[in-house]
Amino acid sequence: MDKNLVIMSIYIACPPLFATGGTELLHQLHQKLKQRGIDSYIYYYDAIQENKEDLIAERFKKYFVNFEKEIVLDFVDTKDHFLILPETLFGKIKTSKIKLCQWWLSVDNFFKDKWLLKQNLIFSNDPIQNLKNFLKKTINRFPYNTLNEMLNQENVYCNFYQSHYALQFIKKLGLRNPLPLSDFINSDILQLSASTDISSKENIIIYNPQKGIEKIEILKKNSPKNFNWIPIENMSPIEVQELFKKSKLYIDFGYHPGKDRIPREAAVNDCCIITNREGSAKNNIDIPIFDKYKFSEPIKDQTKIFELISDIFANYKLHLKNFQSYKNKILKEEQIFEIEIDHFLKKLKLI
Repeated sequence: MDKNLVIMSIYIACPPLFATGGTELLHQLHQKLKQRGIDSYIYYYDAIQENKEDLIAERFKKYFVNFEKEIVLDFVDTKDHFLILPETLFGKIKTSKIKLCQWWLSVDNFFKDKWLLKQNLIFSNDPIQNLKNFLKKTINRFPYNTLNEMLNQENVYCNFYQSHYALQFIKKLGLRNPLPLSDFINSDILQLSASTDISSKENIIIYNPQKGIEKIEILKKNSPKNFNWIPIENMSPIEVQELFKKSKLYIDFGYHPGKDRIPREAAVNDCCIITNREGSAKNNIDIPIFDKYKFSEPIKDQTKIFELISDIFANYKLHLKNFQSYKNKILKEEQIFEIEIDHFLKKLKLI
């Protein structure tokens, strides 16, 4: 191995004390890199705490062996090293020489954070011109120049994509060196799901009130009175899993910015899934469920949806068979994630 590559460091940028599925994935990647003998660090962006342990969300501490050595508040900006940035931090961290790996954990959260851009603009036939027209009209500036500078800096090495949806976007804008780097469901959740008893499932519809709530409220109001709708709110992660374990159905009519975690957590707990066709749900790679469980216009199709829900409740085990391949795919995700990491490291000649 080249001696210069031995000292190569990989920094993973992350906001401190921020516990989400996305930030957990950043810590999971760090742990996987350390296990492979890579000189990896979590770089807590804009942190001011002197005690490094205080910067870590409690449930992420398990991803470290030595807080003091593995957490940094700055990085070495030279061409020998790599900095992995989640899409929420694009353009927020100034660099000049370090090689950037832009990780698209979500497409839409990048634009939501920057300009509240809608999906139909992103995936139009001429996205660059529409970006310019839309943003020039709304904030009287020429943003594509800024966007181009941000996403195509000279020191950008690659663009990781978490979902097929993100890969489509990367290709649309012609961004540099797309590489797969997906994610996986936490092993703690998989262990809990292993004890799910499908014979004790109840006629419960679970939904996330943070997504598509306007549509859900209309459906709840118009649905048969015996439908039991339960929101995922004010619950610990364990309580959410217990709700999944006893419920037959998860519905998500919100926007899908990437390969969403909650539908996958529902699937491994043997819930049937109904979605719309927005964002990543439009394709059958990120959410690979049968077409009859996806609705382009949930309000217009509410009668069909109510009939499908009733049939799922009455014939749950028959419907559940239609989600087995999705569940099997989810159970293999950590293995795929490790293969993707190794592919990246081989390109760097680190393994």
